[in-house]
Amino acid sequence: MNLQRGDRVWYEATLDTSIPAKGLMFANDLDVLYGMDMGKARLNIGARYTAVAPLYSADAVLPTQTVDGIDNSHHRLGLLAAYTLYDDGYTSFNKPTVLLISSWYLSHRYRAGQEVSRAVPYIVLGFAFQSDLLDVK
Repeated sequence: MNLQRGDRVWYEATLDTSIPAKGLMFANDLDVLYGMDMGKARLNIGARYTAVAPLYSADAVLPTQTVDGIDNSHHRLGLLAAYTLYDDGYTSFNKPTVLLISSWYLSHRYRAGQEVSRAVPYIVLGFAFQSDLLDVK
């Protein structure tokens, strides 16, 4: 990431953490889903576990800080639901899907009871679809 004004990290909203400009980031989602067909539609429901851990180097922290003193890693656990309206195969607009993720922080520097109540969930509401530009026939 190319930062300005001497910044050393940048905030990534999807991962909800500060990421080093030059460094590594570990992020993993583990989903356990159950899928059921509902006519042309399909519903997938299940649980999601998320782990995020930025790895800071010495040049990512302020001179008054140590790398060991900063822990912006966190863990979330919650529910995931995806509802696909239909699947018509290879078309320009297919598999319109509404996605809902609601999870709660198990640990977080600011969102696990320290500054924000644990009862406040992390919520994602999304829409996705599949599109095929080339005819496969």
